[in-house]
Amino acid sequence: QRQMCIRDSHMASHILAGTLIYRQNGIVINTRIINVNTKQIVASSREFIPQYVLSKEDIYLSSN
Repeated sequence: QRQMCIRDSHMASHILAGTLIYRQNGIVINTRIINVNTKQIVASSREFIPQYVLSKEDIYLSSN
């Protein structure tokens, strides 16, 4: 039996993937947009969100 892949379902041509890195003074966000058919990264971004803009819930998640 063959497994279903995103590219086989024709539901999306691109996907958004990323990571959150918690730092003492904020969060670093790395994102990539990937073409499902070619598996190439078509866009990427790296941003920093300082701690003073984050809510208490965001900071709580970083400690778990």
